Amino acid sequence: MYRQLLALLLFLWILPTFATEMKETILLRGDEWCPYACQPNSEKPGFLIEIAQHIFKKAGYLVDYQIIPWARAVSETRKGQYHAVSGVFKEDVPDFIFPKNEIARAGLAFFVKPGTNWKFENMSSLEAVSIGVIRDYSYGKQFDDYIEKYKKDPQKVQIGSGENAPELNIKKLIMGRIKVLLEDPLVVQYYTANYPQPEKLVNVGTLSDERVYIAFSPHLSSSKQYANILSEGVQELRVNGKLQEILAKYGLQDWK
Repeated sequence: MYRQLLALLLFLWILPTFATEMKETILLRGDEWCPYACQPNSEKPGFLIEIAQHIFKKAGYLVDYQIIPWARAVSETRKGQYHAVSGVFKEDVPDFIFPKNEIARAGLAFFVKPGTNWKFENMSSLEAVSIGVIRDYSYGKQFDDYIEKYKKDPQKVQIGSGENAPELNIKKLIMGRIKVLLEDPLVVQYYTANYPQPEKLVNVGTLSDERVYIAFSPHLSSSKQYANILSEGVQELRVNGKLQEILAKYGLQDWK
């Protein structure tokens, strides 16, 4: 009895310490976009996620990262139900709060199956093929306008959705259900390498190199503070070598 009472008193004594160490849990949401953001609670949850977890843990915050459909992640974070979305371009959510420093760089390229006689020349060249994209992703104004124009014509545009839309689009290309995929090369490389029968898809034109962010809800007063913590934290990780250590797990190098 004495030991039980002593243990209870000890627990009550250290409880306030735990309460003050972790200030709040940051709710981070997004779709699966490996290697940037992968399966939660796995050995490799994605390098964006690991960077954020490391930075916020040092600042006294926990990060609760979960995968949900992209459109829902954006909509509910905008309303303040979640604190942040992972793996976004500024064009995706221009009203959100962004850190000063990006957390990654991403390319945008056209992919086809080997032997496909097609290359991107101009917007008119897209009309000869069916292209796979993801719902509510931004691909730049020119392509966003094209997608909007033909979104109901599956012979020209097929829009993927759901938690694993990037992987599903890659499978559609491999199976021949679309002719062209517009996606980040790192994402294509990751999923094709892990496909049961690895496929070599062909990059037939890289369009851009974009800054990637974790962006915070415009509805929450804490967002500017979190954005500053993340931005300063990325710089610190770069200086102390932890950033490259995280990237190396995914076979990557620092983008700067």
